[in-house]
Amino acid sequence: GEHNIIQKAVFYQQSIRVPMLIRVPWISKDHKMIPGHYGHIDTVPTLLDLMGVELPDHLQGVTKVPVLEGSEDLSKNDVVIDWTGRNVIHDVSAESSNTAPPIWEVEHRTLISHDNWKLTLGSDPIELYDLNNDPYEQNNLFNDPSNRPRIEDMYSRLRKWQEENDDSLDLSLHS
Repeated sequence: GEHNIIQKAVFYQQSIRVPMLIRVPWISKDHKMIPGHYGHIDTVPTLLDLMGVELPDHLQGVTKVPVLEGSEDLSKNDVVIDWTGRNVIHDVSAESSNTAPPIWEVEHRTLISHDNWKLTLGSDPIELYDLNNDPYEQNNLFNDPSNRPRIEDMYSRLRKWQEENDDSLDLSLHS
């Protein structure tokens, strides 16, 4: 019920922050927590790499086996979360009354930066949160002019991710 929303079809941390657990005894028998951000897009490449299977060129994501082996870390890892909307039957009377569609029907993309800032595009309003100081996402900083350089940087990294992953959703910094 956080943010007065019952469903999990939103990008607030309470819905999207899920731990990744993996056990690879031939790499390490120790239990350890690896700090940083991990995106599920990297799960299939990581599992295929662990099985010794060559990664197909068309596969999205990258292997994180070097992180598991300790030769790399996740300290500079950005994570992109995409929601393609949920196809539901529309109430024609609601559409004609000029009400916005429910949030779960709108395509979104979110970038969570390695330094723990979060930009969500595709919704109105666009949202920017400093998760270091606002972990419950109560203070949308998107309209604060001092954040323009950060927003532009995060937007360019999100667009780069879209290009690398053939994501054609038209994102704009204007809601």
